Amino acid sequence: MATVSHYASPVWRRLKLIGPQAEPHVVWKLGRGHIFFWHDCWMGDTTLADQFPQLPHSSIQVHDFFDDTGRNIDKLIQIIPYTIAEQIGSILLTPHVDDQIMWTHTSDGRFVTKSAWQLVRTGSTIQAVYRMIWSSIIPTTDSFFCWRLWQGLIPVDVVIQRRIGSHMASSFLVSLLPPPPLPTPTLVFWRTPLVGSYKINTDGCVKDRFASGGGVIRDSSGQCIRAFFSFYGDCTILEAELRAILDGIILA
Repeated sequence: MATVSHYASPVWRRLKLIGPQAEPHVVWKLGRGHIFFWHDCWMGDTTLADQFPQLPHSSIQVHDFFDDTGRNIDKLIQIIPYTIAEQIGSILLTPHVDDQIMWTHTSDGRFVTKSAWQLVRTGSTIQAVYRMIWSSIIPTTDSFFCWRLWQGLIPVDVVIQRRIGSHMASSFLVSLLPPPPLPTPTLVFWRTPLVGSYKINTDGCVKDRFASGGGVIRDSSGQCIRAFFSFYGDCTILEAELRAILDGIILA
């Protein structure tokens, strides 16, 4: 079994752990024969690699030992005992049908998570506390929170001290304290221009190298005198901003 990465999630680690228990219950129903000759379970209850561990195993596929007339007995007896080659001789490929993976723990061969769980789980008496945690009258999210708290997975003070030591836990808890209050924000608002003058507000933007800009001109009472908008083609955002200002000055 391949080594699990140090960064693997707990779920993936668990899946890799139970893999050897589940894999023997995965078999193949031959179609085209595009599955591994040695490493897939297609003949009996185990793979040929498990039946003959002393023989060299390659990545050759089942269909490589069949031709238009059926199985190639001469090619088979070069790598496996003759008795096994004869058994393979009774197997037929179906060239126009895909190979089908089957799960032996269901009647129809389809994989069902519940059946896999029943296969790998370790049965035990259900504790009363779990009956309360997973009660049907408690929302599922609340049940998960209670279960994580019961298992010591929620970083409360006691859990943190147990994991990283009381001194480091104290430092960690200090970092969890609320930050100091932010300074009072400064209110920013638009002011009307002096009597007899105008104020121009402009903006520019660039998207996908296509620039545009525009603005509005207001008088001393805040009334909009004129609004404008232009396309500037391919230019930088700074150029778009400046050209919008220039357009406003020209119009004013």
